Amino acid sequence: MRKFILLLLVSLVLTSCGEKFISSVDLGVEAKPVIGCFLVPGDTLISVSVTMSNLLYSRNPNVFKVRNDAVVRLLSNGQVLNLTYDTDREKYVKLDSTFVVAGQNYRLEVELDGLQHAAETTVPQAYNDTISLELIPVYRNWGTRTDTSYSFQKRWQAPATGPYYFGSAILVENYVNDTLISIYPADDDGYSPIRLLLYSSSTPFRQFQRTSTRSFGSFREANSKYRFTAELLLTDLSFYRYSSSLEAHWYNAGEFFVEPSPVYSSFDNALGVFGSFVRSRAYTPFF
Repeated sequence: MRKFILLLLVSLVLTSCGEKFISSVDLGVEAKPVIGCFLVPGDTLISVSVTMSNLLYSRNPNVFKVRNDAVVRLLSNGQVLNLTYDTDREKYVKLDSTFVVAGQNYRLEVELDGLQHAAETTVPQAYNDTISLELIPVYRNWGTRTDTSYSFQKRWQAPATGPYYFGSAILVENYVNDTLISIYPADDDGYSPIRLLLYSSSTPFRQFQRTSTRSFGSFREANSKYRFTAELLLTDLSFYRYSSSLEAHWYNAGEFFVEPSPVYSSFDNALGVFGSFVRSRAYTPFF
């Protein structure tokens, strides 16, 4: 979750105009609230970040002012969840693992400087995606060194109707004494948005392959165990639009002869994104 919010904040420096998209005009005139929140069923901590955008020609474009004086709440089916500011996390948080439910609609309201900023999301409905991950190691000897090339095959089953929006990644998890100490991507997929439209029962599968090469000697550390994890996110439309627009923005950044790509915003009178997703995972055995 922290990865997504970090990308959100960094991406709000330079973009172009567009409906419900963050634009350079917005950033150049005055600072605006920047709100970030993704809801995930089963997460024990719900968090919302509230900062202020920088001006277009700010001296410190990557330093954002955190606002700790907002009123933040989530609403769903007549229930109201009030979030309080956490100084250590610099976010508005609430410990609650049951409030976010798949298939339910939520409204985020943020009151700041006499204005209310609101957006809604419907958490996707979970289904039996039959996600699987195959790992094929190929060893190559180079004198005193052994390199291992890992070939990954991810599979999952899409619903028969759409549209549905997916993101996926293969992660390396490092355990020491049965405790997870690090996790990082094993491929270049990241959480690239993948849109699957109107799939029928005769074509329910989408297959993805990624290959990653790592040095066996540096990859395996003393007293460590590793496993690869395929992670599949079934997302709402806001998450998909934000991710795909952010990817296009970074791809075009710094190119003089390319039209700038706008970054999607969920809010009409503020910047940022409010979305949701459900997560599925498949694991390889430890090695």
